[in-house]
Amino acid sequence: MKEIFTRNDDYDKTAFLNWRTSKQQDVENLIVLAEGYLLSAIQLTKCCLVDNSDKKADILIFPILNNANHGIELYLKALIWTLNKLQKSIKKIEGSHNIKQMLDLVKGKFWIIKI
Repeated sequence: MKEIFTRNDDYDKTAFLNWRTSKQQDVENLIVLAEGYLLSAIQLTKCCLVDNSDKKADILIFPILNNANHGIELYLKALIWTLNKLQKSIKKIEGSHNIKQMLDLVKGKFWIIKI
């Protein structure tokens, strides 16, 4: 039996941790992570919508919602960091895990950016 997390002879069946991220791409790394969380939420949702005869949606709903929530949070953090860079602020990401707070912060920053 093959150990989990080992190389596979079939390249298309291999997942590489950090394949899409780079030390030099700070904001872009957040976007990559956000995309992964949202894509997983969408794929799990589609799986449930195609066939829920086994009632899998009952146990997948919380991972779906958690992944969607975290994806939105990471996109907002990437946007905040980008806006801070545009404003020449030394701050990276402000706020915690409160999506409404981060959204309000983004809205406020749009009014003070001078392009």
